[in-house]
Amino acid sequence: MCLVILWPACWEGDSGPATYPLSPELQAVMAGLSEQRGLPAATNIRAGLVRRDDVRSVVGDALSDSDLGHLGPVEDYEDLYLDFVADALVGLYLPLTDEFLVVDDGESIDFAALSALQRSIVAHEFVHALQDSAFDVPKLFEGAGDDLD
Repeated sequence: MCLVILWPACWEGDSGPATYPLSPELQAVMAGLSEQRGLPAATNIRAGLVRRDDVRSVVGDALSDSDLGHLGPVEDYEDLYLDFVADALVGLYLPLTDEFLVVDDGESIDFAALSALQRSIVAHEFVHALQDSAFDVPKLFEGAGDDLD
């Protein structure tokens, strides 16, 4: 299992998977997490599915050069990383586009039909959305510059 949050995601336009406003069930999850964390609910989040076969492409499109800046100039770990997440990724949150994706080959996110693992992924990724909504995480990341510690 792998969870990924792509803080410096550079996804633009509608080249990625289709996303939709949160369903009432997902809105209830967000509201519950908001109450538990004492943070305002993130209201602009969109959710969608990405098929396992498309994960490598989706994550690759979302990576920017700065994501792997801690690697040496001749080290190419991007392919290794993308190969790993293509098989292991379960869900991800893209803060620059406020999108949450579940890796599944289904047609839509039916929260009641998700496995316990997938429901926990929804909750985990929504915590990132709450943090992003409350603290503008991409702006914080940008302010950190090259300091990846």
